[in-house]
Amino acid sequence: MAHIFRFLGVWNKDSSWTVEGEEFVHMRKVLRLKEGTSVEVVDGNGRVALGNITRISKNSATIVGNSTFFPRAVDHRLTICLGALRRNTLEDLLPSLVELGVDQLIIFNQNQLAKFRLSEKVYLRLNRIIVSAFKQSKRAWITQLTFAENFDKLGQFVSDYDQKLVLSPNGAQLIRSLNLMGKVVIVIGSEKGLTELELENLRKEGFVTVKFCDTILTSKTAIISAAAYMAASLC
Repeated sequence: MAHIFRFLGVWNKDSSWTVEGEEFVHMRKVLRLKEGTSVEVVDGNGRVALGNITRISKNSATIVGNSTFFPRAVDHRLTICLGALRRNTLEDLLPSLVELGVDQLIIFNQNQLAKFRLSEKVYLRLNRIIVSAFKQSKRAWITQLTFAENFDKLGQFVSDYDQKLVLSPNGAQLIRSLNLMGKVVIVIGSEKGLTELELENLRKEGFVTVKFCDTILTSKTAIISAAAYMAASLC
């Protein structure tokens, strides 16, 4: 059976889809697919279709096929707020977070870190990694990426959650002792962790400090471990 390639596209409210931009370039210039080829197309918002390329123009391709919608009970069921990590570390983490089903990733700049970690160039690069991992994992909903300019701006993104957690080596309780349900957000600091002032401000906003285990974990291990446990608990 021939491999079916998957593309991120736009659903046209009927049986047709449009693939354009970088996805079209990959389809046409890299894979060199032709009219009549069977492909899978997804909009990142729960709708997936298996169809055929019916038309290829200079800048886009049209796919016609039957669509299936995969609803989800809760929007942004699992959100991770992450202090801006070094670029290579973050790029290594992203595919795993997407595959695990993190609905939203909010990256915030802590005061002691360089602002270039949240540049537009970095944002575009991270979004490309998310799209690639999303297509590979066969998920119907794509991970949403948001940049918060600094820690103080984080509050505007995390007010509407049923459970609000912050990961800390000195957390008040183990994360596995919690009964996770509804919409959950967890804040995890960068390589240097969160400052005492940042932790105190989060507590004032209703966040509960938790830890994954009684040992000290690197930021990368802590993020993957917490995401995997929370994603499995919320399934």
